[in-house]
Amino acid sequence: MTYAKTLTLVLSGIATAGILAGANTAPAAEYYAGKTINFIVGFNPGGGTDATHRTYSPFIGNHIPGNPKIVVKNMSGAGGMKATNFVYEKAKPDGLTLLTNPWDPIAALIKSKGLRADYTKFNFIGGGAEARVTMVRSGAMPDGKNDRAVLTKATNLKLAGNRPTSSLDMVGRLSLDLLGVSYKYVPGYRGAAQRRAAQLSGEADVQTTGILDYYANMENNHVKTGMLFAAYYHPRVVDGAVVTDPTVRNIPDFASYYRKATGKNPSGSKWELLKSVYTLTSGLSQSIFAPPGTPPEAVKALRIGYAKLLNDPDFAAFATKRFGGPLAFLPTKDGQAIIDALANTNQETVAALKAFIAEAKM
Repeated sequence: MTYAKTLTLVLSGIATAGILAGANTAPAAEYYAGKTINFIVGFNPGGGTDATHRTYSPFIGNHIPGNPKIVVKNMSGAGGMKATNFVYEKAKPDGLTLLTNPWDPIAALIKSKGLRADYTKFNFIGGGAEARVTMVRSGAMPDGKNDRAVLTKATNLKLAGNRPTSSLDMVGRLSLDLLGVSYKYVPGYRGAAQRRAAQLSGEADVQTTGILDYYANMENNHVKTGMLFAAYYHPRVVDGAVVTDPTVRNIPDFASYYRKATGKNPSGSKWELLKSVYTLTSGLSQSIFAPPGTPPEAVKALRIGYAKLLNDPDFAAFATKRFGGPLAFLPTKDGQAIIDALANTNQETVAALKAFIAEAKM
């Protein structure tokens, strides 16, 4: 499904969702009247995750019955898992503390020791898809210029990442492996802002980040000045087929880039694994969760507010001004379906993911 089709589905479903959600709003309005909701973001300020949730936070409170105040708080650590575990295990389930963070299907699938939360027990409120883009430091290229055509000729690049289970790191590593690029993977960077700073200082050469981070923090400065360039973006895969994103500007998708760079289509076990990661992670990235045990009236109010947010023209205009396009949020039921489908991932894919992650730890 393309980004444009996703937006069409969102808009076409709002009227119905609003009617159903608004059938009995009095208890919901009473629940949040005069209260404050804390959004817990699992990364430092300055990256795409933080920017995304700070972009809609001034608007969603106006749509949640009772019009609560929204406060965004950052809790960085373990690639977002610190915040996820905190909201799951320790946040009071009163609807006043929400996890606003990328969900982590890879860590959930491989049963990572760092992730103690069970996404199926959270109350999913909403979320959406975001393309990822692999950024390269121009000075690391053989010609020293922002030239994606010579990426395959570069040697001894340093790939800045967060942790081996991060989907950003996995698509970055797999794509470079497929292209035969010489690089060293260096995890441990806490977020997009730190990875970007490492590139700008020459400490790192490559990183993969969200397209919103690219639009908000790179396109009109570091890219325009020639310090960094976008090599390619990572598309969605639906039913095994690559689905390009028409909203991504002037950046080739990875499959197209690979064909131009090598003269053939991507193939082999790592391509199949990369497509699996695309399937698992590209349909839903940023998300909003309420803790397990949150009162039904609070969950209902939050979902009412989220549904109305999707049809708010002022929010759409604000997001477009900031990122160059609206945020690709999904209806709640569509995002929940992606979470529920995680249980159907075949064990061969899980084993391949574990093996690839283990390679990074050697």
